[in-house]
Amino acid sequence: MTEALSSNEIKTRSLVGVKWLMITNVASILAAFLTTFLLARISPETLGAYGLAQIFVSVITTFAVFGGQVVLRNFIPKVADQQKRGKLLFSYGLIVLGAMIVVLTLFWLFPEWLEFLLRQKFDMRHFLFFGVAAVAIVTLEVMVGAVAGLMQIKRAAIARSLP
Repeated sequence: MTEALSSNEIKTRSLVGVKWLMITNVASILAAFLTTFLLARISPETLGAYGLAQIFVSVITTFAVFGGQVVLRNFIPKVADQQKRGKLLFSYGLIVLGAMIVVLTLFWLFPEWLEFLLRQKFDMRHFLFFGVAAVAIVTLEVMVGAVAGLMQIKRAAIARSLP
């Protein structure tokens, strides 16, 4: 598909892509600011709960994903064969799943570690929710990394077709 595009068409599409990237980045920054502002206006407890949720996501991505987006973004474009790319994603998914099981087991056995990281008393009755949320977060992180890697392939194909 990219081989049939002319240079002007590629440049036009690139400019449109950059424009939309800028729009989404500005919108993201504004949304984050407005979210924080509105939650602060509701109550300090609400803002604290929001901050705790952000820390929770950071803890999960730090200890379970191990920078997976960077790994996938760098290695997916280097694997030319689709079957091998699928095997790479599958094996990385297994590694992340194993790491997540280890992390969740450690937090279950030593809840004081989780309390230290969250800087708040953790009620173990919510551990099932913690585990389900961890699976969702890690799955989304792996998917975003895979898509970013596939985008690198597309970008490389476009760059090769430029004169």
